[in-house]
Amino acid sequence: MEPNRATSAGPPILAVSFLLPPTPSAQSIQIGRLLSALDRPLVVLKGEDAAMGQDPTLAFTPLHPKTTVLNVPYAISGTRRRFCFHWQRLGLPFIWNNPDRFRVWIKPALSALNAHLKNCGLMPQIIVTFGQPWSDHLAGLELKRRLGLPWAAHFSDPWADDDLFPGDRLSLRWNKARQRRVMEEADLLIFVSPETVERVMAPFPARVRTKARVLPHSYDPAQYPAGGFKPGLVRVIRYLGDFYHSRDPRQLVEPLEILLKTSPQLLKNVCFEIFSDYPHDPRFRAPFEDLPPGLLSFKGKVPYRESLRLMCQADALLLVNMTFRPAVWLPSKLIEYLGAGRPILGITPPGAADRVLRDIKAWVADPQDPQAVARMLADFLAQPSPPSPWGDEKVKEIYQVSRQARAFDGLLAELL
Repeated sequence: MEPNRATSAGPPILAVSFLLPPTPSAQSIQIGRLLSALDRPLVVLKGEDAAMGQDPTLAFTPLHPKTTVLNVPYAISGTRRRFCFHWQRLGLPFIWNNPDRFRVWIKPALSALNAHLKNCGLMPQIIVTFGQPWSDHLAGLELKRRLGLPWAAHFSDPWADDDLFPGDRLSLRWNKARQRRVMEEADLLIFVSPETVERVMAPFPARVRTKARVLPHSYDPAQYPAGGFKPGLVRVIRYLGDFYHSRDPRQLVEPLEILLKTSPQLLKNVCFEIFSDYPHDPRFRAPFEDLPPGLLSFKGKVPYRESLRLMCQADALLLVNMTFRPAVWLPSKLIEYLGAGRPILGITPPGAADRVLRDIKAWVADPQDPQAVARMLADFLAQPSPPSPWGDEKVKEIYQVSRQARAFDGLLAELL
């Protein structure tokens, strides 16, 4: 048996995930990895959005030969697009487009699925929906009504969370109502961390809370390049990922300024490289302009396979997390860092990411304490970069896709 394969003789699964490879997003990569490691017959309902682009280094390759992948394009009329633009520009309640812009995908997706089920000889026995986008779960509500099958709803992030919700208060109320309906009607609720379960499920009665299960993100050791880390003349600390909400590279500025004043020798021949599309507003002065040239540089996004190579060849990997408290979300990029076998420097509040970082014996500091972040960086830079592989192998093994796919298979067995 292949090391990343969870073999099962279980029933076929209907999986709804708008985001799957080759779409270049964290959700796409994580869910694609999990489903690809599950050796069950699948009917996969996925979306296609040309505006999101494609990463040629990503592929969705399910193991089971009887798997069917239904690609349903996302399309929006020009009239609706213009209306959406002006409605949003005026700051009006976005209730008609909730829970997200992919809601218009549900109807054609279910029509494509209905046509397939009429002609295929393999009827699914379990429904699994993956959010985000949250429209996947609204599709799950309709599928539950039509097919009457056991249904698991998977949440990579909190949905209608007061701190994280991007829309207006009226839309938040609408989404909370839909979230409650999903929680009540789904037979199993899957989250990526116990901290997320505690926060999201707190308002719900015990009969709903008992449906919650934890399935962390995973990484696939086979995807990382051979060779590993080789020390160079410059110590390179890399961040790879997106910035949004309060996750911001400016969290590095004050700690670096502190080190430049107190321990400038530690920053000699050190470079922080950020591989991300940082949305700096050109109308304002960049907060990084006062740092010495070359200390902090922005490289832009790279294809996924290239990002894994860059991880493996870094002296250390930087995690910049959101500052909300409690930090209940578990960044998928952190778990991919584990697979690279390089030291991790975490700027994160107490919570899910902090817990994993401390389990792996990483360097970690609270973003609300720049002095602590500076001390963390100094502690790492004061010593030579350790060789690969770095990190407790027993801890890292927990997050390998083979183990998480077996756990996922066990959760699906619960539904029956």
